Amino acid sequence: MRLLKKARQRIQEFLLAVKRPDRALIANVLPSKKPTLAQVQHIDLFLDTWEKNVIGAMGFVALISLLGFFWSLKILNTVQGPAEGGVFQEVLVGSPRHINPIFAVTDTDRTLSNIIFLPLCDTYKRDIPSLAESCEFSGEKTVTVTLGDRRWHDGAPVVADDVIFSLQTMQKEAVGSPWRALANKISITKNSDKQVVLSARQPIPELTTITSIGILPKHLWEKIEPARMMSDELNLKPIGSGAFAYKTSIADRDGFVENIDLEAFSDFKPRRAYIDELDFRIAPDDTSAYDLFRMRQVEALFVHDPAQTEDLVKRDVHRYEITPPIVVSLFFNPSHTPIFKKKEVRQAFAFALNRSAIVKDALKGNGVPTRAPFPLTMLKEPQISQPETDIAQATELIKKNKAAAATYTLGVPALPTYQAIAENIRLQLEPLGITIKPTIIGSGTQTGALLSYDLLLLGQDYALSGNPFPYWHSSASGETGTNYARYQIKEVDLWLELLQADARAENRSSLLNKLNQRLITDSPAVYLFQPTYQYYISNKVRGVSTPSTIDGSERFARVANWYTETARVHK
Repeated sequence: MRLLKKARQRIQEFLLAVKRPDRALIANVLPSKKPTLAQVQHIDLFLDTWEKNVIGAMGFVALISLLGFFWSLKILNTVQGPAEGGVFQEVLVGSPRHINPIFAVTDTDRTLSNIIFLPLCDTYKRDIPSLAESCEFSGEKTVTVTLGDRRWHDGAPVVADDVIFSLQTMQKEAVGSPWRALANKISITKNSDKQVVLSARQPIPELTTITSIGILPKHLWEKIEPARMMSDELNLKPIGSGAFAYKTSIADRDGFVENIDLEAFSDFKPRRAYIDELDFRIAPDDTSAYDLFRMRQVEALFVHDPAQTEDLVKRDVHRYEITPPIVVSLFFNPSHTPIFKKKEVRQAFAFALNRSAIVKDALKGNGVPTRAPFPLTMLKEPQISQPETDIAQATELIKKNKAAAATYTLGVPALPTYQAIAENIRLQLEPLGITIKPTIIGSGTQTGALLSYDLLLLGQDYALSGNPFPYWHSSASGETGTNYARYQIKEVDLWLELLQADARAENRSSLLNKLNQRLITDSPAVYLFQPTYQYYISNKVRGVSTPSTIDGSERFARVANWYTETARVHK
């Protein structure tokens, strides 16, 4: 190495000593003009400074071009796709109490339960994950459920005994499940560790409902006495089967859960969720929830009161609309106010009210006007509906029934949107000589207290099974019933009972059209609109898809596909 350095030094000294014409003479004397590899290694000794700069620049350009070529190949053969990682934050209103599919009633409980527990079947074919590999309905009276390869969050497999245990638990009076009445109509048998058959005593539409809820892990819950199940800590630290598992929660000194974290379940099929964690902040009321969203402390907010959302829309927020199968109507109470027994008076109200104006002014456009008693999803081809607004006709009917121009009390839920609707109704009826006095009835009021109002402004939730029985059968018209109009027609009762006994699609469609026509003709209520709920979520959360006609608590049904991180993946 020392000899090589000394040789290079001698050559440099020699080249500096000779003049440029002499260097040309030396070049002519050389036997070959092609440099050898050994000579190339010392080429810098023969180049001027500007020659070295040119070669260096050319080499840099060649390197950049080569890197660009390989990057282009990568871009052409890959696409930007979802990657694992990230945390998603949302605010929920109200402390959870029962994160449990057989107990959940509040929106918060149902939302968290639907994330942590998979439904037994994807009954309504909405392309959502479920525990079952297949659910085969037969004769509109039985369903054979074959379980897929699913595991509980503690690693135990989901088996037929879990399904049997869950149904039998719902049936026990001591447990206190809101599903008890429905569960008691169904029996269950075990074919194998992965297959059960659910049978109704008679064909009922609710068979599809019972198969669409989650089930409990028997190996954990069988140790708990039925009477203590509702208060057990497993309701707040659940072990489920969904894409996300319970991780931790924080509660204040009074037991109000302020925060609950869920983590991606690593053994979820067909793959684990992209997002690592779901972080839920719990607000005590809507105002606090809106403030958290406005201050960007959370990325998502589900709004039940659409009139309060005008200032929530931001450039970096996407809004999803969810139209649940709910119809909001103005119900007459003829048992309290005899004038409403007259059909012409009820029709006058139907002619007088402008549904589109209610949706536009009171709901800020967040609703779908309707003149039929059932959601649009229940009636494939509505053959009849209440008449469109006709003030002249309404005025004529009121003149014929002068006693109808009076003062009426209107029971209204304690929600700003319903109060705005009530005020709109009041203003629309005022020119007809009708005075409406809205009164807040409160969400906790027993149904019996509703009998003291002349009119009621309430919604009817038909769920996905579309069962009108509890809202229009005469057996539900008592003090504790949900037949808000106290509607009692024997023919209607018969149709409703047939709907309970025959779940065949063609028969249901025919019966529903008969019911629709009769409820339009009799007008026990003025059918106003279907509400549209809003789901606001940051644009940085991608892959979000929510069926437009679902219960709001099911918005996370496809949460395993949501993502906040991306990476290049092969096409």
